[in-house]
Amino acid sequence: MRRKLLLLLLACAIVFTAATIVWRWQMRKLASAIRSLPVQEMETSSLAAFADLVLDASALNGMVDNRPILEQYKQNPRAVQHRAKLVATWMSASSIARYLPQTDIPVGKVVSSSELTQIPARYRVDGWNNSFCAFFDGKRAVVMSSGGQGPLACGQLEPVAKHASHSIFTEKLVRLQNIFVVAHTGIDKNEGTSSPRKREKGEDR
Repeated sequence: MRRKLLLLLLACAIVFTAATIVWRWQMRKLASAIRSLPVQEMETSSLAAFADLVLDASALNGMVDNRPILEQYKQNPRAVQHRAKLVATWMSASSIARYLPQTDIPVGKVVSSSELTQIPARYRVDGWNNSFCAFFDGKRAVVMSSGGQGPLACGQLEPVAKHASHSIFTEKLVRLQNIFVVAHTGIDKNEGTSSPRKREKGEDR
């Protein structure tokens, strides 16, 4: 009995040691791969890694790849770059949507994000550096991007914005009629939460 126990403990120690060696080898390989990437590629890969969390299936449009992100980048850098830009678009659009009620946007009218000067300039463009179109119906905020197809004609998007306000109930980036949309309830003006512009000024003090 004692001999069996010793053999069992020895087997466990061997398995643990082997697993540790494999894990360390994988970590060294990953670290080496990361160090070999230029800074821009590292940033792109980091952003793209969040795609499954913030992009709706309609926005992903079949761009599902379960391989490690660095392997994806080596095999298909354009696809990874596209997902990274969509994630960046979601980040900026979510910032706008969250604080849109605190801006001077006319209720029920679609305007270009370039007019929303209360919001920092870096949030007012999508992953392709195009302005968004923004809409607020008094309760819900909708922010729209062309997804890299150039600036949108905001004045023509009121029907799309109203439809998105009443039909999109996820805070992920959704593709609707070839337009990428973020729609959710913004922070009410009376809640006392400061806008991004005011928070930035406060942080600079």
